[in-house]
Amino acid sequence: MEEIVTAKFLYQPSALLEYLLLLLMLLSVVRPRMLTALATGILLVRPNERMDLTIPFVQILLPLLLLVIVLHRVKLKELPRHGANKYLKLFIALIALQTLVFHPSELFNTMLYITVGGLLYCAVIMFMNDDDGIKYLSYAILISCFLICFEPVYYHFNEPEGSPLWAAFHLPQSGRLQAWGMWANANETAYLACLGVANLMILATKFRSTKHNLACGVLIPFFSLVVFLTASRAGFASLLLMFLPSVLFSGRTAVKVLVVAAMLGTLLAAHTLTPERKDTEASTEQRGELRVRGKQMVLEYPFRGVGFGRAAGEASGRPLHNTYLQAFAETGIPGGILLLLFLYNLGKSAYSACATSAPGRQYLVFLFGWYVSSLFYYYWGNQLLSILFFLVAAQVNNGITNVLPGDDAMKKAEDAALCVR
Repeated sequence: MEEIVTAKFLYQPSALLEYLLLLLMLLSVVRPRMLTALATGILLVRPNERMDLTIPFVQILLPLLLLVIVLHRVKLKELPRHGANKYLKLFIALIALQTLVFHPSELFNTMLYITVGGLLYCAVIMFMNDDDGIKYLSYAILISCFLICFEPVYYHFNEPEGSPLWAAFHLPQSGRLQAWGMWANANETAYLACLGVANLMILATKFRSTKHNLACGVLIPFFSLVVFLTASRAGFASLLLMFLPSVLFSGRTAVKVLVVAAMLGTLLAAHTLTPERKDTEASTEQRGELRVRGKQMVLEYPFRGVGFGRAAGEASGRPLHNTYLQAFAETGIPGGILLLLFLYNLGKSAYSACATSAPGRQYLVFLFGWYVSSLFYYYWGNQLLSILFFLVAAQVNNGITNVLPGDDAMKKAEDAALCVR
């Protein structure tokens, strides 16, 4: 362990960079779009988890985000109405009420966890829903994903297997690649790589340019390599699935059939296309036991759940590896239904928007693909109201209102789809 602590990491802290970033954060209070992009990067990279820094960036960031949202609260009221968001508000309100009544000592930490993602969600839909905002947000996400994924890949190929630096970024026994901090999990690292691919494609489909095409050619293979090295089956499947709607909405039937068949065949053979997994996380039987325990929680506490964030503790400290089951286990049947209603209505509006003849249709189709991919990953992941959960939902919201602006973009999307049919 001492060797790991004293080893020279690729990313080193710098007092100059710390104070420059702090100054940039403070100055960007008058530029909400810049602050939102910075917030996205900081909440993804979590520099304090990776390096020994003197400035607590996340703690400073939260009041700054809250300040700009309050200062521009009129803008939030002027945004197009999203029918799906009412279910998200009700879900969060239910969690707050359940925690207050049954676990009052955990109320502060629970609401703080949700507030971090909630503030980012509000900031993204308030300040990043025009073309420039979408572009800058995707740049911020893409750079963050690359920084997080690059270091473990660098050590994978430049350090001897088993060395302290190599071991710091790989799971024991199986040697599966993982990043740092809250991404110190092979499946989470794979999903982060998928997020990088998704934002590359968002830039390529919405802002057609040579530089975006070149970036896709270089970085999609890199992120795909990350997914391969994590040996995450859910991540591998999610990587493929985000392209599926683009194929299905294509007008070429022969190409559609061939590509869909190839994708399905690849998914079926996914276990042979990733490195062998020898760790306990690879156990299908153990995952099945966790799901059985999650179902027991639902039966024991059908209306109030075991409490938000408490499912892992009830399952011997292990997450349930299923976001949907986690919602039902932790918030009861009412909470689980509210989450499903939010996801269903957001996805329905995104799908309806894809069926229109709007100029940004191809961008919307891919964005819908990324949403479908995320829904699939949630079945194996632990993303209940996480930063990535809020970020994906905000990007889908922005995509619909950007291509189909109006007083009620969700309703407009559905009406337009009906006209096309």
